[in-house]
Amino acid sequence: MTPTDHLTARRKRGRAAVAAAALVAAALPVATGSAGAEEKPDAATAASVTNPQIQTGGLITYLDISPDLNCYAQLLGDVDGAFFGDDACATIMVVGDDSWAPARIPAGSAATSPSDDWVPVSQDVAGSGAPADPYRITTVVDAPSANLRLTQVDIHVVGDNFWTTEITVANQGGSPAEVEVYKAFDCYTADSDNGYGALFGNPVSAVQCIGEDSETGVRNRAETLVGVTPPSSYMEAFYSDIWAAAAAGNLSNTCICEQFEDNGLALGWELTIPAGGTSPTVVHRTEFRSPGQAVTNFRLLDTRRESTPETQIGYSGPIPAPGQTVPVQVAGRGGIPEGGAESVFLNVTGTESTGQGFVTVWPTGQPQPNSSSLNLEAGQTRPNLVFTRVGDGGQVNIFTQSGGHLIADVGAFFPTGSAVRALTNPERILDTRDAQIGYTGPKPGENGEVALRVLGVAGVPDDPAAVAGVILNVTGTEAEAPGFVTVWPEGQLRPNASNLNLAPGEFAAPNLVVVPVGADGSIRLYTQSPAHLIVDIAGYIVPDAGFESVTPFRVLDTRPGSAIGYDAENLGVPGPDAEVRFQVAGVEGSGVPAAGVQSVILNVTATESFDAGFITAYPGGARPEASNLNVERPGQTIPNSVIVPVDSSGFVTLYTQSGGHLLADVAAWIPN
Repeated sequence: MTPTDHLTARRKRGRAAVAAAALVAAALPVATGSAGAEEKPDAATAASVTNPQIQTGGLITYLDISPDLNCYAQLLGDVDGAFFGDDACATIMVVGDDSWAPARIPAGSAATSPSDDWVPVSQDVAGSGAPADPYRITTVVDAPSANLRLTQVDIHVVGDNFWTTEITVANQGGSPAEVEVYKAFDCYTADSDNGYGALFGNPVSAVQCIGEDSETGVRNRAETLVGVTPPSSYMEAFYSDIWAAAAAGNLSNTCICEQFEDNGLALGWELTIPAGGTSPTVVHRTEFRSPGQAVTNFRLLDTRRESTPETQIGYSGPIPAPGQTVPVQVAGRGGIPEGGAESVFLNVTGTESTGQGFVTVWPTGQPQPNSSSLNLEAGQTRPNLVFTRVGDGGQVNIFTQSGGHLIADVGAFFPTGSAVRALTNPERILDTRDAQIGYTGPKPGENGEVALRVLGVAGVPDDPAAVAGVILNVTGTEAEAPGFVTVWPEGQLRPNASNLNLAPGEFAAPNLVVVPVGADGSIRLYTQSPAHLIVDIAGYIVPDAGFESVTPFRVLDTRPGSAIGYDAENLGVPGPDAEVRFQVAGVEGSGVPAAGVQSVILNVTATESFDAGFITAYPGGARPEASNLNVERPGQTIPNSVIVPVDSSGFVTLYTQSGGHLLADVAAWIPN
């Protein structure tokens, strides 16, 4: 079939389309017959649509479902659609040796030639696109020879980076039916026909195409099929293999993940439907995002055993001893893909430490680095956000110098080649103590500042144009008075934000810091009180590639007199079990846009705490069973960095178990 033939076939289609500010429904005659040609038409021709496209503030600017179950989506900033043409996304059903599919799938003759065409019955569109009243496109099709009727409801809220599909099949015959339903598409990610793949879950519940920027080589966009209803089968492969497997009812449960191919995706569900009955509803989502993403905090490791060993997670045995290394399985758990996850953010907590010491996190298979991720006093409970490459077997190692229980929650991951580049091992680039690294001089004094070059060290490129920001573990120790530490780009004014809070007599206070790099390749550290400073570098960020660091900016302060993002006068200090919801996306001056934000990195500080307890950051809704910050005693001031998704309005929620004032500074954001 030529591009002209394809365009003619497409223009015969009736469509129901949704755009954020307008909704268009049509019921034109549906073309019948199958497409036998394997060649792909020109993408620009294939992606053109007959309905008007309305640009909005959301990532999905146009969503279109045909009366015979093709789908099409246009994304903000793309020239072409998200799939190869407005027909290269389809719902397919297989019963025995027979299959039903849309009349037209570009280059999909393996799916359409041997199949019957869906017979459209009806299609209607309802809703306004608001969260309380989403768009709902309801499409009904028949498979007459099988006495089956399929109803598909596609649901979308304006501003979301996904839409949800619900499928039910009614058996109108007199005998039970064994049915397989498939959703498949030919990826066209960020105007590119080729990409990589990834799998999520164990067992696999989602498959993903990952696009690569042709100029930078950065993997900067992903299209994902997520089985809300656990799928029976899955596949990521060359596009024609996807169509052939779906039409034959034989997905291979494989992924060619690291092959750069003209690829596609499919998920499948097996249904048994009694005579005269209706199947359970099958639900899936079609998502578009940066390939790196925050996940709801998921506990990967907990070495504590309260009453029975069954309470332990990812570990079996007694409390880790001094000098012990604990391997932690990361890949395939908590929303992290089985393959292709290069790096992760972990919130690592040490508790019940048997003595003063440190904890180090590094990729399995690499030598233990001369750096620390966390510092502990005897009996102390302290967390720190850690950025690390994932090592052999999808694992990381956690070493405890003094012994004690270890907890690790995963907060985000980034695939190979993404915007966030993890170093093979973290490396120390600043130590103002006697061993002095990257510094010469006395202990930094009151209101002291230290300039530190971060380009051209530890494997970070020596080119300001190649590095937008760096990921550091910053530690303050031997503080002579209470105070704070701030890190910011060289050449800019020091921001009204803090990264560390120090107390005299405290062994060492670490925190993860994400900071842009100054024009000369340097950053600057300020300490309010005399203290030694230590910096380990863990990774860097590629410019304009799906992860944006910003100069730290305060978005929440519940204290009266300095309140930000909170009505301190009327609400007072947050009490025990309080939840504080505050805006992050679109806050003026923050550098975080109002739309298109998937998650943020915040430095969260608890101060003037009522008692010992914990803080949890989450996007709202059900609070996860994880903590981001632990308060050890009344009145304590303690920070920790967190990575957290924002809700649909760009807000984040903080829960405080014990009560007390809360502060939050935004340091980076990840787009949809």
